[in-house]
Amino acid sequence: MHIDYITYSVKTTNVDDCHMEYFGQAAKEKDVRGFYDRERSYYTGVRIRRSENEYQGSVVNMGGYALGRIREDTGITDSEILESIREVAHNVTRIDYAIDSDNPKIKIKSLASAWKRGKAKTRVRNAIVTDELRYGGYTFRVGADTSDTWLRVYDKAKEMGLLNQALIRVEIEQRGKLANHMFELSEHTPIDQIARARIREYCMFPTIKWFRDMLDGDDIEFKPLGRKKTDFE
Repeated sequence: MHIDYITYSVKTTNVDDCHMEYFGQAAKEKDVRGFYDRERSYYTGVRIRRSENEYQGSVVNMGGYALGRIREDTGITDSEILESIREVAHNVTRIDYAIDSDNPKIKIKSLASAWKRGKAKTRVRNAIVTDELRYGGYTFRVGADTSDTWLRVYDKAKEMGLLNQALIRVEIEQRGKLANHMFELSEHTPIDQIARARIREYCMFPTIKWFRDMLDGDDIEFKPLGRKKTDFE
């Protein structure tokens, strides 16, 4: 399991206070007008958007490529990355968890079949489920475009162009209050436990063994939060 994306805000427009020097090299700083104004020695895949009003601070986006390179180059864990972010972050507005499996027997289409038969355990009443080819691989998705949570299951090997390798990814994207709540939980609870428990709470397939095996773990009692109507579509 790993974190595949995170967005957080800091109460400063001073880029040096965003704590990015902790992570490394080669990204560009992007301002609110949408152009790159100068190079920084940060990772590609890290974007920093500064407000023109110094009291509104900055927003930092760290994508999956950047997070992967940080882990590979520095040897630090996701927990250590979050601990560093916690020192400067005012608020976290997006966090994605990804769980991978190299089991070649996994059939993503089995989820769509179970959904159609009413075998999904979920509070989402009218989830949008798309059965589509993505980079040559099959993709299954639950969640409305406008909701704060999406669940995606797709063929990561095909996306990466790995023709003779099995790699299936279960990924959940969370935004808004939900994302910040997951970030707060990670201070005292293992990220791996949070990710699996959150996916099981959002949408579980009890009759699909490979899905149960990937998400096996202890439950967590998540804090009740106000949800948008679209979170249940």
